[in-house]
Parts: sequence; structure tokens; C-alpha cells
Amino acid sequence: GRPVDPSSTVLRRNAQGMGAACGRTLPFVHGRCCCCPYGEPCFRVVSWNVLSPRQQNWPARRPELLARLAEVEADIVALQEALPRSSSDSLHSGMARLGYSAHHCDPDVDGIEPPVLYVRRSAFRVTWEDAHQRTVAACLEPVAFRGPPVHILNVHLMAAPGEGVARVYQVRKALRRVAAQATSGQGTLCPDVPLLLVGDFNELAGEGLLHPLLTRGAPPSGGDVPGGKAEWASCRFTDVHLAALGSFAPTTWPCPKPHARIDYIFSTESLFCTGVPTPLAPEEADYPSDHLLIGADFRLALGDSESEAASSGEEG
Repeated sequence: GRPVDPSSTVLRRNAQGMGAACGRTLPFVHGRCCCCPYGEPCFRVVSWNVLSPRQQNWPARRPELLARLAEVEADIVALQEALPRSSSDSLHSGMARLGYSAHHCDPDVDGIEPPVLYVRRSAFRVTWEDAHQRTVAACLEPVAFRGPPVHILNVHLMAAPGEGVARVYQVRKALRRVAAQATSGQGTLCPDVPLLLVGDFNELAGEGLLHPLLTRGAPPSGGDVPGGKAEWASCRFTDVHLAALGSFAPTTWPCPKPHARIDYIFSTESLFCTGVPTPLAPEEADYPSDHLLIGADFRLALGDSESEAASSGEEG
């Protein structure tokens, strides 16, 4: 559909009574989308680079980050740069009080803070995880509804402008591990399962190889790519903000006046985007990060047999 101007006052209204469709935003400030009641195969995911705890007064930013994460009421929270060297300074205790479990690798004393996945325990049970210094992946079994497992990969890729090929290698390596788990080692690089790829990619959509490889399964110039073109051919991820908002997809960095879109939420065809919540205003003087928080609401695209099973389970 026609992209919607995010400055429109329509997008600032309460979500009450608003139909959710990809292309219409739902304000974070009003919490969960009312069109996905408990028991429906739908959920919310957010991604946010919260800025290293080593910068800009973490003790003051930490409660503000927790307050905003509580407000958005996501089922899956994918954070980057969120893990201090000391776990006592992390967001873990606050997120645990909000009902989340934490999944990540141990921080490297000399390296960048690894990404973290927080999963709402009342929504999903984590049955597998794969945590590294730049990526963390998990297989999530639904608890709040009946449906197949949802896989998620949270990344924080290398930032140097000339490292585009290295970023492709990073994503390929992580996707291979997810695909091996999702298909018992028999699948393609991008298996036909509910899969989310989110995080800070440190690359504009038109800047390098990664975005066209993920969304079209081919490099923009037709040249060589890590792993070979055949390996990427199965990839048909949807860039949910681009699909929903077109040229109005929000820029995400650097806040308070972001001009570059380098943070993304990608989904496979098994996940239907039902809404793109409006980002919280980055122009606030006390915004607690240099990246914009982004999010999306999804419904699992169940097959006929799965839908019947879900319906019979609800009736029983």
C-alpha cells in the first residue's frame, strides 16, 4: 500500500479500535496492540542499540532504558551494547522483574559488549540458544499460543565503512548455525521457518551487499559473494519497516537527530507483519541512547492444519 507519513497525527492516536496492517503504525506509548488478544499467534519484537554502558552516564541511563522497555511491552527484546562487564550493572534484574529471561554470551573484557536477547517467559520458552560476541540466536517455543517455534537472530555487525564483506560473513556464519538447528542440518541458509533477523547492521540498505542478499537473494551487481550466490538464493527476508513505510521508514542513528537507517527488523514469509509501532521520539533531550528503538508486531502465518489444531486447542 501507499506509504504513510509518520508525522501524520493519525499515527499518534490511541491504538484502540485501529485495525493492524503492515503499513499502519501503532504507537508504542499505548503498549500492546489490542487486535492481538491472548491466545492468538501474534507477538511483538523490539530491537535497540542502547549505547555502551561505558558511555554517557550508564547509572542515569539504565533506569530510563528500563522504563521505556517496560512501556513497549514486547515479547522479545533484542538489545545491542547492553551488557556491562559487571552483571550487577546490567539490565538483567530489572528485566527479570518485568518477566523476561536473559540470553547472551559472557562479555569479553577487551571487546564490544555482546548483544542480549530478553524473552518474556509468559510468551515463549527458550529451547535452544547460540551466543557469540557479535550475535545471539534462540529458538522460541510459544507458550501464550499454539504454533511452530520462532527463531530469532540478534546481531551487532562490524561498524567500519569498508567492512561490508566482513558483515556478510558475520551474518552468513550466524544464519548457518540457525539453519542447522531449525532443519536438523538439512536446510538452506535461509530456511522456510518463522525467523527474525534483527539488530544493528551498521550498513545502509543501499550501501553494500547485505541488504540485497537478504531481501532478494542476490548481490546488486551480480558479483561474487561469501559462500557463493547459490547459497544466498533462498533468502527472501522482508525488511518490515521498508515494506510498511517505504521512504518514510525511520532513520535510526545517531539520535537525537538520526539521519541514517542502520537498524533493521527482517522476517521470513512465515511471519506476517501486523503493525509497525511508532518509535518513541528521538528528539528528546534525555533520550537514553544514540540509536532509535524500533519494533514490529507479527502474526504467525499458520498452515491449515496448524490453524485447525490451534482452534481445537482453544475450544478444548
